[in-house]
Amino acid sequence: MIKGPSGTLSGSQVSIFGCAMNLVTKRSYAAFGGEVGYSMGSFELSRATVDINTPLNQDKSVLLRFNAVNHQQNSSNEYRKINGL
Repeated sequence: MIKGPSGTLSGSQVSIFGCAMNLVTKRSYAAFGGEVGYSMGSFELSRATVDINTPLNQDKSVLLRFNAVNHQQNSSNEYRKINGL
């Protein structure tokens, strides 16, 4: 769930209480595997990603898939304010 003002995330409807749900459609599979990634870029961009998949029992009838992201970045607008541009 992502929380915030209802006008910016979901429109200005009265029935929306300021959150949006992010549904991910990745499916788990019956083998151990995964991926770890890291990206760097302009304006102090730093993005780390983790994707891990594993069966939880011997007959592989219960599966787990875990995804996580940490994204940090300064915008060009912040640099313009500091430099007076």
